Amino acid sequence: MLNLSRKNNDWPEIRRRKKQPVGLSEEQHAYTFAVARGQVWQKTRGHPPAPLAALEVVEKTVNLPLEAGLAHEKETFLRLAAGSEARNLIAVFFQQQRLQKDPGVSQAPASPRNLSRVGVLGAGVMGSGIASVLARRGLFVQILDVAPEILQQALQRIERSFLERVQLGRWQPEEVADALARIGTTQTLAAMADRELVIEAVTENAPLKTQLFRDLEKHVAGDAILVSNTSTLSITRMAAALEKPQRFAGLHFFNPAERMPLVEVVRGENTSDETIATLVAFAKRIGKTPIVVRDSPGFLVNRVLFPYLNEAMLLLEEGATPREVDRAAVEFGMPMGPITLQDVVGLDTALYAGRVLQQAFPDRFVESRVVAELVQAGRLGQKSGAGFYSYAKDPKHGADDPALMPILERCQREKRSFTPEEITDRLFLPMLLEAVRVLQDGIVRHPGDVDMGLILGIGFPAWRGGILRWADDVGIEEILQRLALYQHLGPRFAPPDLLQQLAAQRRKFYPDGTS
Repeated sequence: MLNLSRKNNDWPEIRRRKKQPVGLSEEQHAYTFAVARGQVWQKTRGHPPAPLAALEVVEKTVNLPLEAGLAHEKETFLRLAAGSEARNLIAVFFQQQRLQKDPGVSQAPASPRNLSRVGVLGAGVMGSGIASVLARRGLFVQILDVAPEILQQALQRIERSFLERVQLGRWQPEEVADALARIGTTQTLAAMADRELVIEAVTENAPLKTQLFRDLEKHVAGDAILVSNTSTLSITRMAAALEKPQRFAGLHFFNPAERMPLVEVVRGENTSDETIATLVAFAKRIGKTPIVVRDSPGFLVNRVLFPYLNEAMLLLEEGATPREVDRAAVEFGMPMGPITLQDVVGLDTALYAGRVLQQAFPDRFVESRVVAELVQAGRLGQKSGAGFYSYAKDPKHGADDPALMPILERCQREKRSFTPEEITDRLFLPMLLEAVRVLQDGIVRHPGDVDMGLILGIGFPAWRGGILRWADDVGIEEILQRLALYQHLGPRFAPPDLLQQLAAQRRKFYPDGTS
């Protein structure tokens, strides 16, 4: 008891010691913070500034008394809290809260239907990924595919994804067995008879999908909801082949479905409010963030993404290198550059999606030869071992490939140099203009839908608040001045009416800065 009492009375001494400088030697100090700074920079590239600023506080105060250290910390915190990055991150938080409360329709039904039995048509990577998400959330899933070996591969992929959760400590082994027990497989549409929701995830082929839904409608209940996971095809056109188009919509998951938080809920011309409200509630139930978009080529995310990807190709045709283009995007805050992104997606996939959007908006989408040439050469990106970069040595990280240069040289219209600032403008101004058109055309209902779609769907830097909030921060007048520098490149740099109206009225996309 005496020892315990003495130990308890030592707290003033313990507190005194905690307030003292750590006492690193000059060599220890230099080595420790050089290593730490390199690690933080590698992960953040300096964006947002808070991680490096926090490290700087520790570096400057580690050998100071506590009071001096706290004063320096306070000064740094107040500076960061007043910055645009903090303001934008707070705004993103409020946008997330808004989306979680948004029922998806202006007049929501009293209670959207609760769906628990789901069918998935197609057992490829996307279909199995969607099934994995559903089973993890306690839903009963029936996966359909015509090939038994494809079904078997799908189950193996799903089981591997579940076992990874066990290895990460997120699940117990028995949870794997429970989730797998909720998944069944079939080769016949008749097995969809009791499904309350059927999600189609087959190849992007309009006649194939349309015929599949026409056949499916003969087997499902009259109130079953039918959705397509298409990323490019018209929901309205597919619905026209159905007897009950009001129960048909798009439910576009992003790849990989297990990790990507966004789902686009696509309203066709005849989709009912009840269908939309039910799908929005369903997406939230399975842990996704739904954004309701009106049927239009590319919906929201792909439509806004494509001008950015296409401009990267046009920069290559003018003499920029893939590394220069990627570096500018990463320094802006993107998780990867547009060149690498196309390698990851697959150049054949990018070519197909690009042509759909070029046909829809020929006035401003200038076709580049580069991707078509690479696809013709069999360079499809990561999955083929080579695209813009070579993946022969490392399947996840591309290396510069001398074999690319002859292809680029055939496609180049000129050979000039670019500043990083010019590349940044060329990439993100077309993205901004298409985002403005999406808002102007009523594809979404709120500026925050555009910004959150890009943050959650393509990794647009959250600390910038989204592409529209970035425009607000730069200033609409400044954006118009930058656009004027590129008018000679054609209609893709022409400001939409909405942008000009905001400038004339000295308004912003977010008048109060947060809503």
